[in-house]
Amino acid sequence: MRKISTSTFLVLLMLLGCGFEDQPPASNVAGTSGTSTGASASTAGAGASTAGSSSVAGQAGNAGSGVLPQGGTTGQGGSSNGPGGTAGSGTAGSGTAGVSTGGTGTGTAGASGGGGGPVVDPRFKLKWRDDFDSFNDARWSKRTHTFEENLARFTANNVVVEGGFLKLRVSKTPSQDREYSAAEVATKEEFTYGRFAGRVKFCAGSGMVSSLFTYKQDVSDSWQEIDIEHLGYLPKSIQYNLISGTNANRVYQPKVVNFQWSPTMEFHDYVLEWLPDGITFFIDGAQTWKDTQPKIKDAQTLHMNAWPANYAVTQFAGPFDPNAVPCEAQYDWVEAYTYAP
Repeated sequence: MRKISTSTFLVLLMLLGCGFEDQPPASNVAGTSGTSTGASASTAGAGASTAGSSSVAGQAGNAGSGVLPQGGTTGQGGSSNGPGGTAGSGTAGSGTAGVSTGGTGTGTAGASGGGGGPVVDPRFKLKWRDDFDSFNDARWSKRTHTFEENLARFTANNVVVEGGFLKLRVSKTPSQDREYSAAEVATKEEFTYGRFAGRVKFCAGSGMVSSLFTYKQDVSDSWQEIDIEHLGYLPKSIQYNLISGTNANRVYQPKVVNFQWSPTMEFHDYVLEWLPDGITFFIDGAQTWKDTQPKIKDAQTLHMNAWPANYAVTQFAGPFDPNAVPCEAQYDWVEAYTYAP
């Protein structure tokens, strides 16, 4: 054994006398709150709200499969409880968001680093990628319409491409019968199944809605929609929706996933993969939700929008905060893949 000299021994005694304490090693793990499973949620199948339990219209359903009457008044099914467990922990800097499992309950995904992406199923073929160096009029249309739940009207002026970003703005600029102006773009091309991805920073503020979604135009005949959207009253969450049926009889499969970070404060990579037997969602390369969907099969266009919700008509985005305007959702890039089985 190596001997210690007297002088070295005295130095060690002096250091110990200075009050040094053992410190745990610094952890690089972020988002470990999502470690419980579906058993930690309330009784399986008992969604947070059932039909008629609240005045929420527009994001609704009984534990993931509720029917929304026309102009409906059903609750936001599966947004708080139910068999959905919380998600796995994410590792800081790895781009891992945590995996949500279970049914229609709220899952909690771990905090994640930027960038990354899942291994792409070879059945998906990249059709195009738009980095928004300019606005591609051959690919996108600037929408100019509104609907009952919207306090604004979509206008072309609120769609801006600058600095390599597509910016969808909500502004306090009156537009026809609306006090505010907002923005929406949609592809001119339709897709039947596919993979859709975007690097997005969503719009902040209670009552604000911003999104990346697919949608069939003729909802009176067949409502077909797949949503990735941020709702302003849930600052650290993303809501997924599968919507089928018709305008008079909509069927919702909603899912809220919570994070330790805010989708409005930084960019993250969002993906939806639409297959005949299921739809899977990813954030920063980690699967956050998957649902079966035998009813969503019609051709749809890809949309992005930002708009203020009318709380008197629908409460799903929370009370509208006028101080949130102006705001904008920013899109760094968007990719569209076709499906080739």
